[in-house]
Amino acid sequence: SRTQKFSIPEKGSPKCRCLTATELATDALNGEGIDEVGESANLDTYGVGCQFHDLMSSACQQDCPLNSPLVDCDRSWCNYAWCYVDPHSCDLQHTKSVWFTSSNRYFSYATCRYPDV
Repeated sequence: SRTQKFSIPEKGSPKCRCLTATELATDALNGEGIDEVGESANLDTYGVGCQFHDLMSSACQQDCPLNSPLVDCDRSWCNYAWCYVDPHSCDLQHTKSVWFTSSNRYFSYATCRYPDV
C-alpha cells in the first residue's frame, strides 16, 4: 500500500494566498513581538510563505508554568505551517496577529492546509 505524503503549498491556497515579503514591508512592526518570536527571528521573512514559522519561537520553546491549566499549555500550533494573508482577499479562516497588535497582519493556518486553532 502506498502512503500519500501531505504537501504544504508554498504560496498558500488560491482562495487565500500568502503575502510576499515586499507586501509585508509596508506594515512596520516597530519592535513588537520580539519576546514571542525570539530575537534571532528574521522579521523580514517571518510569516512569508507556508512554513513552520513558530517552531523555534520563544513562545514555543518555553515550558508551561507549574500548576497552569492544560489548555494554557497547548503548543500544538507550534508545529503548524502558516503565513500572513490579506484579510480582504482570503476566503479561508484567518486571524489577526496577537503578537503584532499594532500591525495590520492576519495569519492563516488553513491556507497552508492546517487546522486553525
